[in-house]
Amino acid sequence: MAEDLEEIHYSLRITLDVMDLLRAIEKYFGGNANYEKGKGALFMNWMGTWHKKAYLYGVSRACGGNRQDIGVEGAIAVFMNLPYYLEFLVWRIRCGHDTGILERNLFLMLSSVEVVSFLRVL
Repeated sequence: MAEDLEEIHYSLRITLDVMDLLRAIEKYFGGNANYEKGKGALFMNWMGTWHKKAYLYGVSRACGGNRQDIGVEGAIAVFMNLPYYLEFLVWRIRCGHDTGILERNLFLMLSSVEVVSFLRVL
């Protein structure tokens, strides 16, 4: 995988560290991360419009420290929320919004997670 990772431009900040993925998700999708480029409020509004009855699992304080159980707790939330995260990101990209590094990073990382989880089911 290291060789494949080298083919991705370094500016997208793609890593194999689960904690980096969880922090990026909390920054972008979380409403309490106070990250200027995050879309937490917009995401929640979008969920209320298109997926009113869906339940979103909370990513367990990924930006609030460095505990080793965050990866285990957060992985479940990401896996359960994955279809909504990807649908929202695709919607943003297709609507012609100027996507930043964080959005492109999340799209690549989460679409990779989706492919890996799909292949494991087979």
